[in-house]
Amino acid sequence: MYVSRTRASVRECGVRPGLDPQLDQLTFRERDVLRLVAAGTLTRRSVRGWQISARTVETHIAAVLR
Repeated sequence: MYVSRTRASVRECGVRPGLDPQLDQLTFRERDVLRLVAAGTLTRRSVRGWQISARTVETHIAAVLR
């Protein structure tokens, strides 16, 4: 379920696997974070349903920015 939902999210924002080698290095969750950061909507509320800690979100942001 998570994988199919995340793949749908990736398609919605135009980030498709295989188009950019650097983006291909990101996990699906990191791509979710990237999508929210790019849209300017990354908040605690936006990731509440993910059941991950704020520290994990920070780790994903760091991975996206590498």
